[in-house]
Amino acid sequence: HKRYYQTIVRKEWSTVISAARVANGGSIRSQRGVFVAKVKIAPFENGPVAGQINHAVVKEGDNVKFICNIENYDSTTEVTWYCGVRQLEAG
Repeated sequence: HKRYYQTIVRKEWSTVISAARVANGGSIRSQRGVFVAKVKIAPFENGPVAGQINHAVVKEGDNVKFICNIENYDSTTEVTWYCGVRQLEAG
């Protein structure tokens, strides 16, 4: 029964969030109608997908070449290489 369910929710948590409403953006309100927050859902973006990694051994001081192939990128895309926390410089 809907009324009984709302009473239980009010006693235990005092906040009800509609998953359908949040999934499309909207607001979250408490059961008493007090405004809690507005919600904006950001578009989902796939993160980087790693392909095969080819390992090689070089002597210190020798040259190495790192290659990163990116598909479907725009002009603002930047690639930065790191070794641990140290940023690697080109050249």
